[in-house]
Amino acid sequence: MPNHVHVLLETSGDTVPEKAAGDLKSFGSLRLNRVFGKPESGTWWTSGSSIRRKTAESIPDVIRYIKNQHNALLIWIAPEYDVE
Repeated sequence: MPNHVHVLLETSGDTVPEKAAGDLKSFGSLRLNRVFGKPESGTWWTSGSSIRRKTAESIPDVIRYIKNQHNALLIWIAPEYDVE
């Protein structure tokens, strides 16, 4: 679906999820603004994010979910984490 982003990150145990999401949005906005210009709404993002910590057991299911997104514009998964 071309109107949203799924990101699954492996981080250190002391990473604050909200801070990581904010940093990703900030970096993404800088790049998107350079390439496409600032959107009329003033932002590329909706307010808030769905931030959920995952267990090691749930990660393959999350990767499969991301891989199976209908009409995805881009899917990139590090080879060492890819699942069938």
